[in-house]
Amino acid sequence: MPHIYRTLVFPLMLLSCWSCRKDEAKPNGEVRQWVFTAGREITDKQIKKCFIERAGTAFTVPPNTQVSLEPARFIKPDTVLFGASTIPFAVVKSGQQYLCYSPLVVRISTPNDIIHSLLKHASPLVPVPTSTGFSYLTKEVRVGYVEGDNLRVSRLHYRLKRTGSSGSFSEQSGSLFNEFNQASVARIGTGDTLAVQESSMLVPIQ
Repeated sequence: MPHIYRTLVFPLMLLSCWSCRKDEAKPNGEVRQWVFTAGREITDKQIKKCFIERAGTAFTVPPNTQVSLEPARFIKPDTVLFGASTIPFAVVKSGQQYLCYSPLVVRISTPNDIIHSLLKHASPLVPVPTSTGFSYLTKEVRVGYVEGDNLRVSRLHYRLKRTGSSGSFSEQSGSLFNEFNQASVARIGTGDTLAVQESSMLVPIQ
């Protein structure tokens, strides 16, 4: 069934500093957090901590979630199933990096969807009739890197709080198996705050 970004789940269940990071660098067990407002990074540790702790989707990454009990099952060299899910992901390999694309199951209401813009690896939007209740479908992209007999899968937690023209607030939070697109920070305006966390988990390959 189609789903939207905030409901995606895994089948188991200083800007200058950022720009120095190499695109091809693969993740490790490290957990990295950033908070941005008005296109700039907030470096005050207490402010960051308070904002992150109030996320609807907890940023907590317990040690026992660092290694998945659910495997990545390659039913073909270019097709993988995650855990007990029967949804096939098409795999595009580039060295040790695996980009895994789901079918068209992710609903998007606008081409300027800011959550979609947070993703470093994304699939194009496909227009659909507005009678469906949304405007576009796209593919979920999961990012992994071969590490021995495992796939180290990237995890991206986010919390976005936005201020409307009338002073009202809206908020979105969730987690995705992707990496952070640094260019999206430019879209965080005055009165808006974005927290992101990058981490990863090891998934056994079968």
